Amino acid sequence: MERHAMTSPELKAREKEILEYVADVCEKHRLVYFLEAGTLLGAVRHKGFIPWDDDVDIAMPRGDYNRLIRILEHDPSFPSCSHKNDPGYILPFAKVHDPSTEVEWLVDTPQKANYGVWIDIFPLDVLPDARFPRLFHQLKMKVFYSLWWHAAYPYKDQGVRRAEVLRRLGRLRPLLSHVHRLTKTAKECDRLTGQRDLANHFGLNDQFFSFPKEWFAECVPVEFEGRMYPAPKGYHEYLTACYGDYMQLPPEEMRVAEHAMRAYEK
Repeated sequence: MERHAMTSPELKAREKEILEYVADVCEKHRLVYFLEAGTLLGAVRHKGFIPWDDDVDIAMPRGDYNRLIRILEHDPSFPSCSHKNDPGYILPFAKVHDPSTEVEWLVDTPQKANYGVWIDIFPLDVLPDARFPRLFHQLKMKVFYSLWWHAAYPYKDQGVRRAEVLRRLGRLRPLLSHVHRLTKTAKECDRLTGQRDLANHFGLNDQFFSFPKEWFAECVPVEFEGRMYPAPKGYHEYLTACYGDYMQLPPEEMRVAEHAMRAYEK
């Protein structure tokens, strides 16, 4: 019997349910989190999902991020999924997913993890203030990220010589070892105190995007699909740095969802 793929409204409703659950867990355990990237943009500009978007992102300081993964690791409703608890998971950030659903990828991917409809959880890490330690950190992240990216996403940049070279080099190591190395490098500066800047190394496909820690020092409430969630107090500066004039809608040809997948109820 042919299965019914979840529609975009059904997908968004399930993601909203997962987000509400995660928010309740964070509030119960006093974990700091913020709406992130397109979800933050959607909250500020649309008070909910960007109409043509179909994912949810939140960001957390690394310590709270690790705690959330542990708390939800064996949760019966919406468990966490990361490289720490699933050897088939090949991403350097976590997801919280609905195990009553399953995902079918429409592209060639080495992803072997078994997760359903999800929301993404990104860690926020400290960056060194000193110029040369920061440059060295960025260089390592650029090299390790490029090797991981081209090995993890073989369907992208097909025919580009540089991408083919990086893809071959990346395949010299198991994908999971790339993820462990990326994670170790991303958080290596978190032991530093008094630093000015933070980074979400993986949320915007730009491992060098950094921002003042003070933007995230406090939170302000914003509405997303009928519920209030925390946004960084510097959300205007943050969204401007990410998207420019973020209240301006993009051209119609760019209003498309990015995930090449279908989701089904089990």
